[in-house]
Amino acid sequence: MPASSSTSGVSRRVLARSPAVQRTTGAAFIVGGAISMVGVAALDRPALYGVPCLIAGVVAGVLTLTRPPTPADGRWNHLLIAGAYLVPSLAYYALLPDAAAATPGFVFSGAIIPFRLVSRRLMAAHLAVISALLLLPVALGLADGRTLFAVCVLLVGITSLTAIVTVVLEAAEAQGNELEQLVRRDPLTGVGNRRLLAERLDYELRRHRRSEHRLTLLAFDLNGFKEINDHHGHAAGDELLVAVATTLRSGVRAQDTVVRQGGDEFCVLLPETTHAGALQIGATLREALAGITAGELPLTTGLGIAEFPTDGDEIDALLRVADERLRADKLHGDRLP
Repeated sequence: MPASSSTSGVSRRVLARSPAVQRTTGAAFIVGGAISMVGVAALDRPALYGVPCLIAGVVAGVLTLTRPPTPADGRWNHLLIAGAYLVPSLAYYALLPDAAAATPGFVFSGAIIPFRLVSRRLMAAHLAVISALLLLPVALGLADGRTLFAVCVLLVGITSLTAIVTVVLEAAEAQGNELEQLVRRDPLTGVGNRRLLAERLDYELRRHRRSEHRLTLLAFDLNGFKEINDHHGHAAGDELLVAVATTLRSGVRAQDTVVRQGGDEFCVLLPETTHAGALQIGATLREALAGITAGELPLTTGLGIAEFPTDGDEIDALLRVADERLRADKLHGDRLP
């Protein structure tokens, strides 16, 4: 089954590959390196103390700006995150014991971690490294009381920021995934819609061209559906459509795709299936559908079959052939070719 190619909504996997996010990250490194010089000057320390931070920030920024974006959880993302706390670490250790002024530089890492990583375990690993870097001088007695207080506040802030951003992004991703499913599903029956059929057909046609295997498309249409709506009401018609969708879905394989084209028309996409196999499956599905009562009579359906590549090599051609054979079957009751 093909993965969704849509990029709507919020996705960390999309954000990690965003050129805009990449540029912003690179600029943040450069600005962070420059700010470290300001911190050094504010504490009346020699400018030499801030030069390594400036150089590291500029180098990290330039590398980020010149590299193409990489997938979330990828190796380069770990290097970016490490740079976000290793660069301010240079200033932090250079300014000891009074290193409180360098601690704000670590805040950026709390924001970049959830944007670059999907795995919570990997996030926790980076937070553990940050904590170790900040607490080591404290444990060794190399930091003063003000720095200790700043470190404690900072660690709470970074962890909270990472957690909040992670929760927000995960909720947004979940909602986005739900919306992505909705736009590919028929809201009444729960099976796929035209958009899903077009996407699956496109994917399967490309796959079957490479493998030179057969693929078939079944088109179903309910006989007398308008009369059922007129005599029994639209609620009864909706119940019938749901029953048809449920029957079709339960009668096919996991790799097959059932969609409602619209109205009372349904399609079933059968990968790796010949015309002869599709005839057998179509007959079985028709028999199962006949077990549904439409009004007071068993449900009957029209059926059309199109096979790739015999009947066409493109989506439109297969849909057209299946529809033409469906109409002929309904009109004349001809034996399907």
